[in-house]
Amino acid sequence: MLDPQSSFRLDPSVIQEAAKSNGILDPANPKNFAKSPVSANNFINLCVGAKVTNGEQIKEGSCNPTPMGFLPSNTHMPSVKIVRPNRKSKLEACEDFNITVALKNIQIGLFTSPPNTYYLAPQFLNPDGFIKGHLHVVAQLARRHEHFDAQIFAFFEGISEPAIGGKVNVTVSGGLPNGIYRISTITTAMNHQTVALPVAQRGAVDDAVYVKVGTGVSSDDIDGSIDSISQECQKAKGARKES
Repeated sequence: MLDPQSSFRLDPSVIQEAAKSNGILDPANPKNFAKSPVSANNFINLCVGAKVTNGEQIKEGSCNPTPMGFLPSNTHMPSVKIVRPNRKSKLEACEDFNITVALKNIQIGLFTSPPNTYYLAPQFLNPDGFIKGHLHVVAQLARRHEHFDAQIFAFFEGISEPAIGGKVNVTVSGGLPNGIYRISTITTAMNHQTVALPVAQRGAVDDAVYVKVGTGVSSDDIDGSIDSISQECQKAKGARKES
């Protein structure tokens, strides 16, 4: 018998009949739903003619043919919470501090090679029905009335270690200069894709906190990038030595 996992043919048993319809069941469309793209073959050839992701992080954009994979039950959806720091924490400028995140309903510590397996495999569940994946923590400088730029961050860490006692810790070595920062989590499957869940109406998986570092007033000389943050802390530490 042909192994379906090595076959180049789509097994008829996995064809989603619902994908043959755009989802608009009432022609009047009172809720103004957008028409869903349709496919008779599970979109298996969607990326023909496009740049295929192929496990790479392609900044110009690409098309990823990997299926979404296994979804957990609604009682196995993950949740994470930043335990520390919090909005009341007193963080000294340009000094090490720890970020502690508590996790529930996910097996973390499963972290594939980012340069060549990015989005390359579907989401998988462990034998207990929980998503197999890992966590990221990111800090961004907050400026009043300005949107965050997803390309700019002051600190980013992918956590490849498993949780101990339901928690993980990461150290922000060298700290951050004066300013207000948003610290956020990004919870993903093993191959770095944001976790996919079984229902639309649910609580958020990830957490975010705003913290004050030092005076809370950031210098106009920094743009919030890792390089500018590092340079600002080097200047601050140099000034301390001279004083």
